[in-house]
Amino acid sequence: MGDYLSLSHIHISKDQQVLGHVDTALNELGLTRRIALRAQHFLVAPYILETSELAITTIKNFTKGRNFKILPLPFLK
Repeated sequence: MGDYLSLSHIHISKDQQVLGHVDTALNELGLTRRIALRAQHFLVAPYILETSELAITTIKNFTKGRNFKILPLPFLK
């Protein structure tokens, strides 16, 4: 869990004030992640990920055709 929380994350949401499912689940565990960048649409995320050290939590199909490292979520069992 510590490795996941030490990453800087991209948060995708049309409403910048709303927490997503990931943040809600982490909050229930008394944890928070570091949101380094907020974007309104998933279309920009691949380009940001390819040129940065940021992480994103999303569905596996998002990585199709791209050389992204995929890791399981440490808080889902």
